[in-house]
Amino acid sequence: MNAYTPGTDEYKAALTTNVERLHQYIGSDEQILKLYWSAIATWVTNAKAFNGNDLAGAQYWANYASVGYQNSVWHNYAPELTTGYNFVPMTEAELGTVLHGLAGQSIIDRDPFLSMLVNPETLFSSDWQKKPQALPRLSNAWLQSYDSYQAGESGRGQWPKDSPGHEISLLEGEYPTKEQVQIAALDMETNEAYKVKGETGHYRIEMTEDFFNNCGNLMVWDESIQSWRSMNNGANGWECKWIAQEGYWAYDLTFTGGNKPQPLLMYFEIPQNSIADAGAVGYDSPVEFAAAYLKLYTCDSCGGTHNSGHLDPSKHQRHVAFNPQNSIHVYPCFRLGDPVTLPGNPDTSLSFNIYRHTEDMESNYNVQLDKYVYETGKPLENSIFELYERFDDKDEVNLERDGAVELYKGGDDTCKQIQS
Repeated sequence: MNAYTPGTDEYKAALTTNVERLHQYIGSDEQILKLYWSAIATWVTNAKAFNGNDLAGAQYWANYASVGYQNSVWHNYAPELTTGYNFVPMTEAELGTVLHGLAGQSIIDRDPFLSMLVNPETLFSSDWQKKPQALPRLSNAWLQSYDSYQAGESGRGQWPKDSPGHEISLLEGEYPTKEQVQIAALDMETNEAYKVKGETGHYRIEMTEDFFNNCGNLMVWDESIQSWRSMNNGANGWECKWIAQEGYWAYDLTFTGGNKPQPLLMYFEIPQNSIADAGAVGYDSPVEFAAAYLKLYTCDSCGGTHNSGHLDPSKHQRHVAFNPQNSIHVYPCFRLGDPVTLPGNPDTSLSFNIYRHTEDMESNYNVQLDKYVYETGKPLENSIFELYERFDDKDEVNLERDGAVELYKGGDDTCKQIQS
């Protein structure tokens, strides 16, 4: 599926074929989801798979599910799980039984997180208003519940005022650094839309309800721990409050730590497949989602001792792996206080001043010459010699490059006549 661009006819045809084959080899939608998420739980909790790429693919979706589910809890789309948002360890032997009756269901039931993911009715729904939903942002219905004019180009129309263009784009698995945010961030102190009028040291990041419902945490660089964390409790002498009321949504930031505001660097997490995500990709049903990323390897022939016809080889031995969702993440960035200016910051510049001048130079030489005829060895009288002072490299200066020696161009030859 990674070879096709989502939404194209080729992509849709390949997705339809994958769904048909999964139904043929595995069974119902629920059985497909059981195999999908149980295999991920097995590879991740045992830290092994057929190869490193398979383990990385499983870990990708385990992380996606954990972060996505917690975001759903935060927005009241799914119930909070007191048991946490990681899988209960599952063995390979248990994975082999998850599709078989009550024994398999008991393995699923012991893990509340896994139970929410394997159920087509609770993973996500074609009805975006239905609850609970563990990962509703995977649904096309969710994405389409927002009008196109609200989303704007590539989702950025949802972002706070003037923030498009003040962002960092990173590959999956990469996260912003302090220096990246510092350079890209929108300076709230110089943007009137972020100042609370008449109140020094008081700012707000105002947003639409749509952005509020689709953004993730506002992350801040905490100087005390030299790391990113959620801004919910404030940081670096800044107090942070949510304002969430009908028709008005904002982060309220007030400096309470002294006379001089301290640096405050922030970025918004944008959950994958939210309406504010520039690379959002959705699915019409949970089985389509599974078919887009599940890799199922079946056995064409059995080298064991099974009698012919005892078991369909394609169902006898199967290997499951996963493709990650190759995507680019964008993070809108903001800053307050007085961050340190970095080399290469677009706000800094470097200039050169070149001065031309003349200078008189004098050279004194003490030269002793024995004048004689080379062939006879007899002295020469009344002979004249000329001594030249010259720059041998004057025609060899590299004009294409600055640097030591090569920056300056030599002058003309000069000579002084010496007469005996």
